[in-house]
Amino acid sequence: GAIALVSTFALATNLLTVIQPMILAAVLSNLVGPSEGTVPADASWLDLNYLGARVTSWLSGGEAFDADSLLLLFGVLFLVQVASVAVTTYGAEYGAVWLRLRFTTLIQFDVMKHLLSQDISFFTKEKSGSLISRLTRDAGNAAEGLSRFISRMIHYTVQITVYSLYLISTSIWLTVGAVVLLLVQSGLTELLRRPTRRLVREETDSAAAYSTALHESFLGVRITKSFGVEAFEFSRLKAVLELFVRSILHRARFEKLELPARSILDALAVVGVFVIGISQMRSGELNLQGLLLFIYVGRLLVVPINGVATNLLLVEAMKAAFDRINDLLSIKPHVSDLSLIHI
Repeated sequence: GAIALVSTFALATNLLTVIQPMILAAVLSNLVGPSEGTVPADASWLDLNYLGARVTSWLSGGEAFDADSLLLLFGVLFLVQVASVAVTTYGAEYGAVWLRLRFTTLIQFDVMKHLLSQDISFFTKEKSGSLISRLTRDAGNAAEGLSRFISRMIHYTVQITVYSLYLISTSIWLTVGAVVLLLVQSGLTELLRRPTRRLVREETDSAAAYSTALHESFLGVRITKSFGVEAFEFSRLKAVLELFVRSILHRARFEKLELPARSILDALAVVGVFVIGISQMRSGELNLQGLLLFIYVGRLLVVPINGVATNLLLVEAMKAAFDRINDLLSIKPHVSDLSLIHI
């Protein structure tokens, strides 16, 4: 039920978001665009060249209104649209937080129950710091990935679908440019996806090792003080901490490469859209309003395309966390504890 509610809020948010180009098209139509009479009979309803005229006609009911009144109407509609998106976004984001906490709790319950079912020999072999890391860090990472994946995939799917319809209805050649961008983004994602899972696991393993080292150090502090080996203990902890820091930097060095790489690809896409758009304007297949709106919607489309690519990397990080949890859950106790059957 909670997943359905969050999905409903996310869907409503995006349906309200994708109508914003319609409002902007109507404003441009009443400033620089064509009148209703110039709309070709065979033009698609979502053709950005004539979308503004169609929206104006629909809202006015075919009656004549002065430009100032129409602009005021569209201004009010814009504010209502933004406020509605804000309300539904809050519901979707708060619900996603609730889902994340719920998923985290369920995973932790399963892991705790499984740990308590193990025999004493298991706890002799396993380090407590590693077990704590599985219960906290890995469970949290896996749950966060689940909640974000659900809301974001709805978000990106709706926006990519509707924005693509805008573009296809306006210009096939310009849409081809957007498809090329998608393919290039997919190639970049594939290059980044493969090492992501390994780096996430490396970081979580080093975090568990650091947690274990601290736990063991604090438990054995009396022995350390008795034998006067504080310097040795400090050097050991320092080495483990430096390994942990290096693993974080390795992952960050790789992940932070994604944003600048995508920004360069986005810039190339914008230049390509301008070149194709100006060419089509000269041939009469595109008007100024259509070009401006195409660039606007094209920029809007880049965000969910990048988001899908980033979401695929998130899945790899989530898998890495799940793998560590599943490694733990796959361990079977040598002696079954009947007291846990009814938990």
